[in-house]
Amino acid sequence: MTNLFKPYTIGVNREFYFDFIKTTRVKKYIINKKATIIYFEDGSKTVVKRKDGDEFNKQLAFLTAYFQHCSGMSKTKANKFLQNLEIKE
Repeated sequence: MTNLFKPYTIGVNREFYFDFIKTTRVKKYIINKKATIIYFEDGSKTVVKRKDGDEFNKQLAFLTAYFQHCSGMSKTKANKFLQNLEIKE
């Protein structure tokens, strides 16, 4: 797995990490059974739609939309990244 988030980790560049968090503040969000929309203070928005058959999980929908916005990846790449996460116990 590639380390796509190396620049955002605290150990690599602490100042950039905190500036990054400050610039991605959520202004407003809407969560319903079909879609989650997040409006950011910079005027941008991100929309995540639920597919048929997916379980309704408002926390996952919000975090997915936030990740898509903050990662700098396209929505397709961000979704592939999230689907390929490995959970180690």
